[in-house]
Amino acid sequence: MKITSKKLINLPVETKSGKMLGHLSGFTVETDFQSVSEYYIKPEGLVEGLVKGKLIIARGQVIDISAKKIVVDDNFASGAEKEKNKTKEKVAESALMKELN
Repeated sequence: MKITSKKLINLPVETKSGKMLGHLSGFTVETDFQSVSEYYIKPEGLVEGLVKGKLIIARGQVIDISAKKIVVDDNFASGAEKEKNKTKEKVAESALMKELN
């Protein structure tokens, strides 16, 4: 299947398990191989609160692209959740340090 960049931009992006990540806002083309190397996602919903700026999805994380949506590996979402947990841990650690001082 061929799809134009105009039709790709703004496609919804979700994980294999159905979690909505956002919409495609752009991509990078590797000119040496004439292929897309990274996809840029404008986060929405829960993911928007976890990430500042755009999400970057590597070509290897993309499972399917259709005219209706882009599906990515579930591991991508778990990585974002780990970042949220790290942030919570840092906040808790900072609060504890303030109490100890």
